[in-house]
Amino acid sequence: MIEPTLAAPVSLFGARAEEPPPNRFSAADIAAVLMRYRLPVSNEAALQSAVEKALRQELGSDAVRREVVRGADRIDFVVGSVGVELKVKGSFAAVLRQLERYSKWEALGSLVLVTAKGAHRALPAEVGGKALVICIVRGVF
Repeated sequence: MIEPTLAAPVSLFGARAEEPPPNRFSAADIAAVLMRYRLPVSNEAALQSAVEKALRQELGSDAVRREVVRGADRIDFVVGSVGVELKVKGSFAAVLRQLERYSKWEALGSLVLVTAKGAHRALPAEVGGKALVICIVRGVF
């Protein structure tokens, strides 16, 4: 497995508590953290593992893997009230439909899409009334 490599050694948030308050980190904060890493984008499982490690290292144990959103839908991570979805494949329309389903979960205040596809950059800044931050990762293949 390819480990995430830190691009810059300085933390964006300085000293952190063991358990950050639920809304301490915004979607933009989470995207900024992940943009500092070179993450594996060859498959979604490798990306999930690397993102989980990076979020836990930078933000503490508030990053939760595979949180159930509605029925069979699962978002990759929830950090406080921010849902984080990872995509290495998927059409623009399919990803938008998935994000629209996630936006209906009341516990989520905003969404982050972590993707290796530049085409996803054209997704709207808001989905279902929730802010969407798109994080195009620099990947390792």
